[in-house]
Amino acid sequence: MATLEKELDIKTDIPDQFVKQAISQWIKEDQLNRPQYKLQTSTINIISNLPKVTEDKYANLQKALNKILVDTKIPPLVEEPKLSMDGVCILNFQNEQDQISSKQKIDGFKFGKNILQTHNYKEYQQIMQTNEFTPLCTKNIQELLAFIKDERPGITLVCEKFKVKHTLFSPIEKTLKEQANINVPRIETLFWSPLGAYLVALYQDSFQLFGGEQLEQLHEFEHKGIKSILFSPNEKLLVSYNGGLNQEDNFILWSVRDQRMLRIFPAQSDINSIKFSTDSKFFARIYKDSVIIYQSPEFNQIEVIQANNIQNLYFIPEQNQIAFAQIASKTQNKTLIQIIDIQRGKQELRWKVINQEVDSIQLFPNPQGRWLAALIKKKQKNRIVTSTLQVGNLLKSDLIEIDEQSVNDDVDNIFVEPYSGKFALQIREKDKQGKPLQTSSFYIYAIQEDQKKSIKLINITALKEKETNEFLWASNGNYFCIINKTRGSPDQGKIEFGQIIKKQEKDQTSFVIEITKSTNHFYMSHCLWSPNGVYFVTMSDQWHSVMIWSAIGEQLIKDTITKISDIFWRPRPIHILNAKDEQKLKTNAKDFTKVYELEDDKVINKAKYDKEQKRKDQKDQFQQYMQQKLKYYYETSARRSQLLGFEEDGQNYVTQQIIEKEEIIE
Repeated sequence: MATLEKELDIKTDIPDQFVKQAISQWIKEDQLNRPQYKLQTSTINIISNLPKVTEDKYANLQKALNKILVDTKIPPLVEEPKLSMDGVCILNFQNEQDQISSKQKIDGFKFGKNILQTHNYKEYQQIMQTNEFTPLCTKNIQELLAFIKDERPGITLVCEKFKVKHTLFSPIEKTLKEQANINVPRIETLFWSPLGAYLVALYQDSFQLFGGEQLEQLHEFEHKGIKSILFSPNEKLLVSYNGGLNQEDNFILWSVRDQRMLRIFPAQSDINSIKFSTDSKFFARIYKDSVIIYQSPEFNQIEVIQANNIQNLYFIPEQNQIAFAQIASKTQNKTLIQIIDIQRGKQELRWKVINQEVDSIQLFPNPQGRWLAALIKKKQKNRIVTSTLQVGNLLKSDLIEIDEQSVNDDVDNIFVEPYSGKFALQIREKDKQGKPLQTSSFYIYAIQEDQKKSIKLINITALKEKETNEFLWASNGNYFCIINKTRGSPDQGKIEFGQIIKKQEKDQTSFVIEITKSTNHFYMSHCLWSPNGVYFVTMSDQWHSVMIWSAIGEQLIKDTITKISDIFWRPRPIHILNAKDEQKLKTNAKDFTKVYELEDDKVINKAKYDKEQKRKDQKDQFQQYMQQKLKYYYETSARRSQLLGFEEDGQNYVTQQIIEKEEIIE
């Protein structure tokens, strides 16, 4: 089914009733064009994703299919397979048990480049009877992302748990200006999509998407028991998850623009078991000791990677590679980190072998595909004794260059800034008996890259015995906040602002950490950095107070908002350049700096430039006035000569003479 953008010119001002009528007619025509089968029994299987052939090659496809049925040793059929030229075949069995056995044998069978998919009658009915929704409002991507043109960051406030107010923060005027105001009753959860195009409202059995300048309701999707959703990077697709396991509709893959259900999947774990590739062309999920990969736009299954006890799953950005970890178990002999190129015949990049007994592995890919980090917790006698942070250089093929740092303790949490390559490992302090205390230590590391594309993991410093327990990086990696918002803690509301200064001395690079300010926001419950990493917002839902700070801890706004329950920044694309363009920008940084230095200075010193501009305008007005008078003077010269009786010499009669008097002091 084509997208609405191709069928309708949504940029043209067409009355809503005609748009809805056209969409309804288009859906009816599309349903009439679908292949129709008379299915009256539950003993059939429908095989899809067979090659589509013309009439002259139909016989060859029929022979190949018969060979597959023989090779897979399926039970006897009641009648000959019903094969169509559009890649669909119907098999009718004697009983339901034979049908289930056949489905398990054929589903996932590799037929050339096609991986066959098998559906029973119930699944077929679900696919063919999918409800088609008419969008409430259609907006193109330029309208949805128009907010990026406004330099003011957006802050969304939720009051009384259903009143949503979106504001714009002006750092110069130090004010919050209201832009949109909507009510969302019965709401369970509210959040922004990763690019900031959609405001998502989750209800008990459905979810809605709002967008545009006034946050109009754009789309509505039904999924009973909805708990969370995952957007694709381009936000054209999303996956909804209902929180259940091993049910046919745990996961639903949707097309956002036309509100169309594309696929349904059972779940083995939560939504973290599903990932999209950076270009949104591939989609992968973990299911039954395997990684299953699908390709858009049809989302047919193209690859199955067998692996046991899988932890973490990620696509490597900028590359068609997928990374995941396998932990040693009864069915898995080795602990591995695998990086597989899915378009080069499963070509595998080799990671350093992990020989010790491992409790868990967490993976963190760089958004530009330059490196992959892994936190590996090693154990002895069921106790974690060492936590190792490894970083693999993905710019070098075959055997990956790896550097690592270790701490002899169990890491409670890791805080990662993936763009600049900075890490903070949090470890709870313990007393002599080994009982955890309220204080924490943070071990900070950074990735250093050289011109030869080599990387090194540097230990910057350790911040010990802190009364805080979370380390929040700004998106630029230069600033951070250490905070404590644990309810009931005596240190709740404690904030420490800091920055990391990079120093280059000859061929050596060093980092210096500076705590710029220590302060408090009493009973703080929410805090987060702005998308550009320049501002930090804190909120107390107990005291109904909101504060906005600069990156170094200067308080910009302090306000009380009645019955406020949640607050968050509107995301916006920060790193919109690919790796090559960003490297070009770094190479020519001096040229760009000269161009924008004056503009930056104007923003910072607005009052000074406003005064200078006013004086310049007054001077221009005066000069314009003098030019007009001078022109009139020359135009009336002949008339004055006639009245005076002699010609004017063209000289000014008023002269100025500056006399400097010099005195000699003995």
